[in-house]
Amino acid sequence: MKFKRSEMATFVPSKKISMGESFGIPALNQVEIMIGESGGANVPPVEEYSFDKDRLGEFFVFWLSGLKALKLKGDPAAGKTSLVSQWHARLNWPLYSLSCNDRTTADDLIGQFIPQGDGTFKFFYGVVARAAMEGVSVLLDEGNALEPNAMLALHMLMEGYPVYVPQTGETIYPQPNFRVFFTENCLASKLAVAGRHLHDASTDDRFMEMNVDYLKPEVEIQVVKRHLTKVGMPADQQEMVADVMVKMANRIRSLYHVDGSTVIKPMSTRVLKRWAVLAWGFRGVSKRNEDPMLFSLQRAFGGLTPEMWAEVKAEYSKIAG
Repeated sequence: MKFKRSEMATFVPSKKISMGESFGIPALNQVEIMIGESGGANVPPVEEYSFDKDRLGEFFVFWLSGLKALKLKGDPAAGKTSLVSQWHARLNWPLYSLSCNDRTTADDLIGQFIPQGDGTFKFFYGVVARAAMEGVSVLLDEGNALEPNAMLALHMLMEGYPVYVPQTGETIYPQPNFRVFFTENCLASKLAVAGRHLHDASTDDRFMEMNVDYLKPEVEIQVVKRHLTKVGMPADQQEMVADVMVKMANRIRSLYHVDGSTVIKPMSTRVLKRWAVLAWGFRGVSKRNEDPMLFSLQRAFGGLTPEMWAEVKAEYSKIAG
């Protein structure tokens, strides 16, 4: 993602709105927050999302604190990325996002010269530099996939200090609403070992840290029930089905942290919603003596090893009876 200086304009939030209205939590109706104009460039689309009040409160404190950098840590698929994205979507606030890997360099973040068709070179700013100059947010998704040296180039910007760009002779002055969001899986995660790096202590020192856990069971049950309603499942069946699904998801998440378990990945809320949709769609398999819940689970929760699937089936039998 590269940008020319001429494409940039500083973002300025335009009005106040009730957080209760923005996030669908009536208890926050008296809390006001600044938002941008609807339809603004680089604003994530609004998607269905259930905001946990505690999680939202912690994010809100960071947002108003004047701090520039927030690291969100948690298990895979706990909702770190979607929390950042949907916060910005509800506020009509621009957010640049970069999926990081071990080939992402400081040039991708700050900028570099790119050859043109006529044989000349033009300097294009990287995604973090652009966010700083526009006064908007940037999300470094899977940030600990970055080589540690790449993050060192961001230290000054993450504290709100200007940075000199020697290639152009320009100094970047971070605008007031510039913020950096950085997501990473917990170091204890079974999925965090490949292609992930332990970053320099001086990098960690520049972040506020926030742990993101899965939604509370009572909240996830309501999420699942909404999807069961959408696909037409009768209301008298929804509570039992949603309860089994959420219990199953949390059991898999627990086993993910158990030594000796074959569970190599947790179940996300995204998978739960897919399972809810498919379970009703595949209800007809019961005519051939197959369990629609188990049949649909195998199709909703992909990438499992045979060993993990065997363990998942055994746990399902204990929960569903």
